[in-house]
Amino acid sequence: MAVTNVAELNALVERVKKAQREYASFTQEQVDKIFRAAALAAADARIPAGQNGRRRIRYGYRGRQSD
Repeated sequence: MAVTNVAELNALVERVKKAQREYASFTQEQVDKIFRAAALAAADARIPAGQNGRRRIRYGYRGRQSD
């Protein structure tokens, strides 16, 4: 999300404040569930992200080790 003016920034700040108030009311179990889901999503994305990075820098090409 790109913020291009002060009005958009103010609206974004209000959304963040609302989300913070909501998050502050969560139980520890709810927080744990959110962070577990985020950690699992990050773990699932690590292989494709690494492969994409390798393609972008061409590591493994032109005689270099590749799988």
